[in-house]
Amino acid sequence: MRLMAVKNRIDVPPDDPLLAASEHALRQWDEIPRIFAAASYRLDNNEVERINRYISLTRRRLTIGSHSGAETAALYHSLAITCQRCGVNVFDYFCDIIDRCAAWPPNTPIEKYRDLLPDRWKPSQK
Repeated sequence: MRLMAVKNRIDVPPDDPLLAASEHALRQWDEIPRIFAAASYRLDNNEVERINRYISLTRRRLTIGSHSGAETAALYHSLAITCQRCGVNVFDYFCDIIDRCAAWPPNTPIEKYRDLLPDRWKPSQK
């Protein structure tokens, strides 16, 4: 196997990127066939690329200003993309969860917040 040959070469320095890559592949070797056995596995990543394109295009229009602002933007982007994947209207979702969270007391159990994630969310009855 070529990966073992790369790993066992004596002329490769320990900080060589090729050595690190081959060691990583060898650690994952038993797991690789499992991804092809999964019915949901796809040979392309076009869906992920489209999501990343959306993020990069909207990021150019935002003025984040700080590291915490970037973390907040990443959180909102993640929720918005998850809404799109779950077939949830993003605007309705954010309006509803903001109203609900504002009405809850500070010691609300975390499970109640988990029920607001896009895959579990059900619109409130008004």
